Amino acid sequence: MKQIVKHSLVAAAAMVLVACGGGGGDAGTTKYPTTSGSGTGGVVPGTTVVQTATDIAFVSTLPELPLVVNSSQANGRQSTATLTFKVTNQSGGVVSGEKVLFTLVPSGLVTLNVASATTGADGTVTTSVTSGNTPTSVTIKAVLERNPAVAATSNRVAITSGDPVQSRFVVVTEKFNLDGRLVGDSTKVTVYASDENGIAVADGLPVTFTSDLGQVSSTQPDQTQGVCLTENGRCSVVFNVSAPFIGANGSIATVIGSTTLNGGAVLSDTVQINFAGAAGALRVSSSSSTFVPLSSVVVGSSCTANVTGYVMDSAIHGAPYESVVSVDQLPTGLTATVGGTPTLDSFAPSFAPNQVSLAFDLTGLTGVPCVTSGSTGTGTVNAQVLVTTRNGITYSQNVSISYPR
Repeated sequence: MKQIVKHSLVAAAAMVLVACGGGGGDAGTTKYPTTSGSGTGGVVPGTTVVQTATDIAFVSTLPELPLVVNSSQANGRQSTATLTFKVTNQSGGVVSGEKVLFTLVPSGLVTLNVASATTGADGTVTTSVTSGNTPTSVTIKAVLERNPAVAATSNRVAITSGDPVQSRFVVVTEKFNLDGRLVGDSTKVTVYASDENGIAVADGLPVTFTSDLGQVSSTQPDQTQGVCLTENGRCSVVFNVSAPFIGANGSIATVIGSTTLNGGAVLSDTVQINFAGAAGALRVSSSSSTFVPLSSVVVGSSCTANVTGYVMDSAIHGAPYESVVSVDQLPTGLTATVGGTPTLDSFAPSFAPNQVSLAFDLTGLTGVPCVTSGSTGTGTVNAQVLVTTRNGITYSQNVSISYPR
């Protein structure tokens, strides 16, 4: 009987020690005091149930945006990210004092700044990584030191490109020859920006556009006018025909795209766009190098003639893109066709006049017919050569056609 009482007293003392927080509790455990009806099953009310860490979960990465390579601070981006994990027990409560180990997957491309840490009162633990000099992506694996089977993996941390470099900063335009006499005719101007490895720069690089002629506006209503932010290494603005139409370089507008890096370096590139027709009406010229509007055609004894012409304005610049050349007001029996490029698609980076061919056939001419032999004189008829822009502006010129009659 005395022996039984002795054991009972020892057990009661042990319970008291646990209930009072004594007895040397383990780190990495959570202690819950019980009450009568707490459902602890066989545990004396007022004692403590010890629950160890059973789970770890990834919480967050800050910043959420991709990192940039360590040699760059492009667009205000950071090169170090902090990752947070949380350790809990089987009841979902947080566990403090639990040591967590971290590893990189894959290793070697970035720096793991904290290899191990202990959870705080809220059950969380953090580590951080710093990018290297190579764009890549990694994940961080966190495991409990005393039970490596309890593990979690972070979301992927992306390390994107560095600062753009001048040799890979390029401004281009969709169209090179706009209708210089139509305010509002427009084209999209785009900048492409890459780092020294040819990788698109991180999103958000601001690029400002200016021009000596016309107007620069934004592609989106909520953007700052004349400024775009790169996405996937490029962004665009709209360039419009507007005053002034003539500048130091005549009717050729120079559009400049530029950006300033954190260190103060300025990158820029230019593209030139023709305000076709702003320097004078469009005409079909008989010369490719001087403005000599075609005014006469001589038809020989075959009663046919082929003429090469060059569409230009007085500045010796070509027609607006998608302009069309045609021949109108033909006498009965005279046919004319336009060959070469009757629909002028001047999307190439050239302001040169557009070459076309005009073929006249008078073999069916009525009234005073054209003769192939036995001519007794020269007859003359007239036709209109038209240049019509895609916006419906038409330029006409009279051409006198002489032939044997």
